[in-house]
Amino acid sequence: MQAKKLFSQIYGKGLFLGSRGYILKFIKRHNIRFLKITGEKLSNDIASVDAYVNKFSTVIRQKALNAAQIFNADESGLYYKCTPSSTFVAHDETSAPGRKVNKERVTFMPCSNADGSFKLPLMLIGKSKKPRVLKNVHELPVYYVSSKNAWMTRALFKDWFFQQFVPKVKVFLQSTNLPLKAILVLDNCSAHCNCDELKTSDGAFSTILLPPNTTAVLQPMDQNIIQMVKANYRQKLMRDILGRQGEFDENVKRINLKDAIFWVAEAWDAVPAESIAKSWNLLYREPEFDNEDNLPLSVIKDRLLSIQRKIEEHENIIEDENAEFDVMSDADIVNAVLNPDKDFYDAANTTLDETADTSAVPVSDYEENSHAVSDESALNSMDTIITWAEENRMSIETQFYLPAKPTSPDQEATNMNSTTIAFNVSKPTTSNNNNEA
Repeated sequence: MQAKKLFSQIYGKGLFLGSRGYILKFIKRHNIRFLKITGEKLSNDIASVDAYVNKFSTVIRQKALNAAQIFNADESGLYYKCTPSSTFVAHDETSAPGRKVNKERVTFMPCSNADGSFKLPLMLIGKSKKPRVLKNVHELPVYYVSSKNAWMTRALFKDWFFQQFVPKVKVFLQSTNLPLKAILVLDNCSAHCNCDELKTSDGAFSTILLPPNTTAVLQPMDQNIIQMVKANYRQKLMRDILGRQGEFDENVKRINLKDAIFWVAEAWDAVPAESIAKSWNLLYREPEFDNEDNLPLSVIKDRLLSIQRKIEEHENIIEDENAEFDVMSDADIVNAVLNPDKDFYDAANTTLDETADTSAVPVSDYEENSHAVSDESALNSMDTIITWAEENRMSIETQFYLPAKPTSPDQEATNMNSTTIAFNVSKPTTSNNNNEA
């Protein structure tokens, strides 16, 4: 329609010969892609995002929290028997017949801190208070509760906050030697209580709400984390259905709530901590400090704890190395000096000889070098000694006579009797006369 409109404006009335090929070439020429519209980003108040991010950073700084103490939770529905809506077909197939969508639904809520180091067990909401399939199951990998429509309610969320979030986060913070305080970031859903209801009496554990219409942009769990849980769950669902014998429809009917609970828990565990940490980039990032003197106490404590953990990791190694040596007491040392034991020193010398590393120099080279020292090396060594003595103002008044190395066997006798190299180092004086060598 737009092409016809432009044609009429440019050329006036006439026959427009545009075709589907024209449109396809136009799309290809301008690198236009066709994408499915997803999310609610265009409905969000983008203008208030930057202001809230600055406000959030200020709150975190005032409370002296780090990434391990900042949490986010968000709910999502899961049709736990729903199979994929697309599939592979043969080239000659014109359609892919489908089945009636099974809409048995539960609600799950993931919660994790900003660096992904601690993921709370999923909160799972079903319709049945006591499902028959869970009759003989005494321990679940999720926190299971029920409501009439399998939806979140204010009462359920408040119970989860005080019975699950606060106790489990306290245990995590104690295990990592962090201060017992944390903050939970939530959206302004009506099923969530207000911030005054969701905080402990001492204020150490509190909540903060995101602005309206900013969830799709700022909510960390909406930044592909919930989608990753659903994708992992769908993979486990299809693997189980296709791995069983029998018809596809019958295998789908065999899936029950117990299977869904364990699969979604495994799907949540499979989400990597790195992905969770990246999902916080739009809302929060660890502050960078240019001046080391202005580091907050929480950052300094984290560094000290990291050093302590490294020391503890290597402590066993150090103990094992020291275990090879016998530690002598003061009395043993005094007794060894006053009453030397010949066997003791012989054994010590033997041990040193055996443990000496002579692999770097071959034995033949070592023997040759120990007996064959060149005149130049000797002279250089003597010059070094003289220079060292002069620099340290030492008194050396003795002459050193070193026979020169014979150039041939015939001259050996002559050189031994007639050729000498003499060095004379006299004590430095305060006069202007120079020392002669």
